[in-house]
Amino acid sequence: MPRKPVSKTKAAQITSEIKARLYAHAVARYQEEENKPSSEKKKGLCTICNLVVKEYQTTTRHPNLDVTLNHITLLNLYRGGTSIQDFNMSKAWLSTKEEEEVIKALIQFSKWGFPLSYSQLQEQVNTICTAHLGKRFPKTGVGKCWAQRFVERHSDQLHLY
Repeated sequence: MPRKPVSKTKAAQITSEIKARLYAHAVARYQEEENKPSSEKKKGLCTICNLVVKEYQTTTRHPNLDVTLNHITLLNLYRGGTSIQDFNMSKAWLSTKEEEEVIKALIQFSKWGFPLSYSQLQEQVNTICTAHLGKRFPKTGVGKCWAQRFVERHSDQLHLY
C-alpha cells in the first residue's frame, strides 16, 4: 500500500529520521567490526555504509526511497560526534518535554471545541519561552512560521486536530 502524499518538508523529516536510525545501526555494525581480533579481516566504513543501506532496501516497503550514508559521517559518529538531529534539537526553543506538553494542550483544547489558531499557538509558546528563558528569548518571538512548522513536524499526532 503506497504512502499518502506528504509535503516536501515532511518527506525530508521522514528521510532524516530513517537516516538517523540507519546511522545508529551502522555505528553498531562498525563497532562490531572494530572489536574483531586483528587476525580477522575487518570491513571498512564504506562497506558498512553500503551493507546497511542494502539491508534497509531489502527490508523496507519503500525500496525506491533513495537513502545514502556517508562514511565520513559514520566515522564522526563512531568517534562520539553528535548527529545533525541532536545538534538541531539543542538549538530548539522548547525542550522535548515542553513540546509534548504543548501537543497535549493542543489536543485538549481541540477536544473541548476550541482549537488554537497558528497565531494563538505562537502566542502561547512565546509566553512559555519568555517565562523560562527570560531575557535570552528574543522579543520578536519564536519566528514567523514557527507554528506552521511545529504542527507539520508533529502532524502524526495532530492530524485530526
